[in-house]
Amino acid sequence: MFHTASADDINSGRVSDVYFEHAVEVLRAKGIRRQVLAEVRATSLPHGYEWAILAGVEEALELVGGLPATVRCMPEGALFRAGEPVLSIEGEYTDWGVYETALLGLLCQASGVATKAARMCCGARPAAPDVWFRRALRRGVTAAHIWSSYSGR
Repeated sequence: MFHTASADDINSGRVSDVYFEHAVEVLRAKGIRRQVLAEVRATSLPHGYEWAILAGVEEALELVGGLPATVRCMPEGALFRAGEPVLSIEGEYTDWGVYETALLGLLCQASGVATKAARMCCGARPAAPDVWFRRALRRGVTAAHIWSSYSGR
């Protein structure tokens, strides 16, 4: 068994946390269609970190880019601080709510890798931190981690 989600599972919203699915079901059943604005931000960073690097933007925008919503996002590789919005999405929640789990996961995982790579490179240039990623990860996620580590350089 593979412990990764397929593109079909992500694009269909099947990887959503159940409470997002229930929220959308309830809103649709009650006929509630309201415009909402959601902002994605890290409320805190690891101890001693004053900044982080945003990564996973290309995949996140691929996921929500075709939806009837307005999406704004910092660019890939941007430095951000705790509390600073890195992405916002505005539209009817029923149009994009089931993608919230995948959206957060794509940004969080990739940003964590990019941030660690940037911190390693700040004190260890010209070291290549992506070398150990290739050996430690399954083939299905290695490319994403290498890209994220490159974004952090």
